[in-house]
Amino acid sequence: MLIAAKASAPAKLVLTGEYAVLEPDETAVVAAVDRFTEARVTPAERMRLTAPALALSEADARYEAGRWTLSTPHAKAGFVTEALSTTLAYLEEGGTSIEAFHLEISPALAEGGVKIGLGGSAATTVAVVGAVLKAFGQEADPMVVYRLGAIAHLRAQGSGSGIDVAASAFGGVLAFSSHHPAWLELRVSQATSVREIVEGPWPHLSIERLNWPQGWLLLAGWTGTSASTPEFLSMVEHLKASCDAGYPTFLSQMRHSSQALVTGLKTSDADACRSAIANGRAAMHTLGEALGVSLETPDLARLAEAAIACGTAGKPSGAGGGDCGIAFAFDSAQADCVKEAWERQGIRPLNLDIARRGLATPAAN
Repeated sequence: MLIAAKASAPAKLVLTGEYAVLEPDETAVVAAVDRFTEARVTPAERMRLTAPALALSEADARYEAGRWTLSTPHAKAGFVTEALSTTLAYLEEGGTSIEAFHLEISPALAEGGVKIGLGGSAATTVAVVGAVLKAFGQEADPMVVYRLGAIAHLRAQGSGSGIDVAASAFGGVLAFSSHHPAWLELRVSQATSVREIVEGPWPHLSIERLNWPQGWLLLAGWTGTSASTPEFLSMVEHLKASCDAGYPTFLSQMRHSSQALVTGLKTSDADACRSAIANGRAAMHTLGEALGVSLETPDLARLAEAAIACGTAGKPSGAGGGDCGIAFAFDSAQADCVKEAWERQGIRPLNLDIARRGLATPAAN
């Protein structure tokens, strides 16, 4: 029997390992941050969707033959459509009878209506998956939610490592090695059911929770411009196919950064973490030069240099080309120094903290 349910999922910031994480067995480090997307499911006489970020209010929808679709197609509803289609098919394959419901989603993660690179689509996907599972009486196990979310994200976006989905599902700071997008794409094309994919082995996938030392602060600054992750991902794929020497050089640098950061966090070694972030920045420089684009924009360069002037290190977070950068601060005075320097440079410090939990499914009111 369908019940009212709600779920929330945090956003993310990639600390290091960008692009490299798309390769099998490469590790990246990601932090969930306390900007949350909420999804609420209530029983209804027909399928409906309310999503202010999409300018949708009680929009009619239907579920037929394993697909949830809006009655009037919406170009930007792909992540919601795939999250619902994937989760409902999974439930139906397990013997659950699908009843109509009204899904309400809180506004997407943005500043002034502009996306800021915190993984809003992944947080939305995870929140929707969690709310629907709970509404139909299923436990929202983080690994099941991750796998459903990764399938939905791949179907909606066509690429991606799943690192943002992992941060939203598990929370905290994670060392993450991807399931490998090409493997999942092939598995989705070959499998006879969603449940078969979710319950089977996922080679390469590794998710390990890391320590975040007491008193350390993760800082994020927004440049005021957004970047197109799919566009950069496509460029990297073309670079790999061209066998350009810049790509393996980048991969080696980024691998060193990620391994050093994992070790530094496990041992609370500030010098090691500072060096790891600086090396991650250098790796992004190498990749940008090979691509012929500025992954580190002038604003992101100023963000990183301000962190250095305050005795720490900073770098772009995620795809680069805009959006956010990050810096570590090892005490509050250093954090204040960095944030004040960013403000002088026209970079907006974001009021964020690490989200210790991932998906949450509290009792619905």
